[in-house]
Amino acid sequence: MGRILSNEQQAAVDHFMGPCLCIAGPGSGKTLVITERIASLVKKGVEPGRILVVTFTRDAASSMKRRCEGEHKIYPSPAFGTFHSVFYNILLKEGKIRPERLISGRKAIGLLSLSVNECGRKEVNSEFYSALLRTISYYKNTGFLDENLYPNDTTTDEVKSIIASFAKNTTDAGYFDFDDILVETRRFFSSHPERLDFWRKRFPFILVDEAQDMNKLQYDIITELSHPLDNLFLVGDDDQAIYGFRGSDPSFLLKFRQDFPKAESIILNKNYRSDSIIVESSAKLISENRERFKKNLSAFSKDRGNIELITSKDEREEGRLVAQKIKELLDRGEDPSEIAVLYRSRMVSACLLEEMERLSSPGTCDDIFFYKSFVFIDILSYLEISQKDVVKREDFVTALTHPDKNIGVIGLGRKEVDKREWLDKMKKTVFAKDAVLFIGDISFISRLSPSAAINYILKKMGYGKFIRDFSYKNGQDASIYNRHAEILQKEAMRFRHIGDFCEAMHEKKERALFSETKSDRKSKIGCYTFHGSKGLEFNTVFIIGACDGITPSDKADTAAKIEEERRIFYVAMTRAKKSLYISVCGKYGNHIYYPSPFLKEAFGSL
Repeated sequence: MGRILSNEQQAAVDHFMGPCLCIAGPGSGKTLVITERIASLVKKGVEPGRILVVTFTRDAASSMKRRCEGEHKIYPSPAFGTFHSVFYNILLKEGKIRPERLISGRKAIGLLSLSVNECGRKEVNSEFYSALLRTISYYKNTGFLDENLYPNDTTTDEVKSIIASFAKNTTDAGYFDFDDILVETRRFFSSHPERLDFWRKRFPFILVDEAQDMNKLQYDIITELSHPLDNLFLVGDDDQAIYGFRGSDPSFLLKFRQDFPKAESIILNKNYRSDSIIVESSAKLISENRERFKKNLSAFSKDRGNIELITSKDEREEGRLVAQKIKELLDRGEDPSEIAVLYRSRMVSACLLEEMERLSSPGTCDDIFFYKSFVFIDILSYLEISQKDVVKREDFVTALTHPDKNIGVIGLGRKEVDKREWLDKMKKTVFAKDAVLFIGDISFISRLSPSAAINYILKKMGYGKFIRDFSYKNGQDASIYNRHAEILQKEAMRFRHIGDFCEAMHEKKERALFSETKSDRKSKIGCYTFHGSKGLEFNTVFIIGACDGITPSDKADTAAKIEEERRIFYVAMTRAKKSLYISVCGKYGNHIYYPSPFLKEAFGSL
């Protein structure tokens, strides 16, 4: 094959007929195994077009396709796609869906607002709708409701009523969403066995990448499609199942042998990515989980590697210490693209990103942090809607909900809002008094200078308090965001008219974004959430905010949720190839924190 494979990798590649479960630990070469297995199937006479490869991201599907075409010269390629794209195309070819009826986010919220009103809810904001959409998605994919996803102050009976109403309104309007693709696929296969048989014959060999991320609906459909030949090859790692909030459930891997008693099981234990101390400590951590496949994980590398603990009294000191360590690495010639900062929650990253910007080191991770901050976006939205009668819906909703004005997000156009028409509608509702006050404030600031307008937004419209409340709620230092407001106000003093100021600030933001896009991404330090780092690897990784209440999250109130939190931290640790720095901070905002219990599990006594 041109590549030297381990015995376990070779066994996975050589597997031919029947079900197979390949448990692939971090850095064990799962993508290599999948592409080499595809090449092996083709060499054994399987037509490429009869092989279906299902992934969870378009990037993964594209990468594997390029490997098959480039390294193995396989033409035509097998069918690569995500769960949604694969079954969307099947339904499309079966004439069961129309592309133009795929619902957009705004249309979904419009229909959902109708359902919410029908169920007696009036005073809701955008966060309420976002939580409802997550709840509905979870329900469609798992068949269960998760109270942790509910909007605040809602009951299960109320959520059930809204879901039923939303389903009816969506169907009556002839729309469907991404989750409906899988629901409709299962319904179609169940009611049309002859067409299910057609697609089974079309794809007699099925490979699933990142199989630990499957939810119940995906697992049911893919296993049903694999019958009766059961040439189903699942590749995944139960220890890296971190998407429980989307309904993903690693138990499907754990019970695969029950569903397929004749399945072959192969475990890829060798980590070709990380040095030994990183493999050993991460393996020690994850061994604390009980619901998992037992593995004997080891490093291929003979190098020991490096792990260091950074401690700080508060988030500002953490930002300085971590930024200084990164600067030292860069000064020693470290490749910026081989350094990453990972965090469980974005709230812990603000001081570090600001410190990185202040140091102005070549290749720092986010030199447009100011332009991306919610304060910049929100205040510009207030100013923008003060200048015209018909304004962008997004700007209007932002001003209406940051802070929440206790006005229902209803009566809005899809893309634009006519303020006068909206106010006329609101005068006929329970929101009349607050709506008049809101439009009055917006009208007032339209006559002020940019600097005075920002001052009014901060002090009279409650935005300054919103910054403080937001920071306190998220355990952040409000001074960071207050500084952003001060920067905006200082910049505004150079302008007489709000319109000119907004135009100038948007131009500055566009230049900053263009510079970031134009610059070589390989010269940038990566900044990712733990979830966002999945599938990536770096020579040096900094984990910040390794504190109890952050990782594990203080919302993890069951043994199963603690195990998922441990898997999330495990994923973060195993992104590191050579060096791992873990930062523990004693205080974020007004909240006191202690070291994460995961540190003791991974490294022993601290």
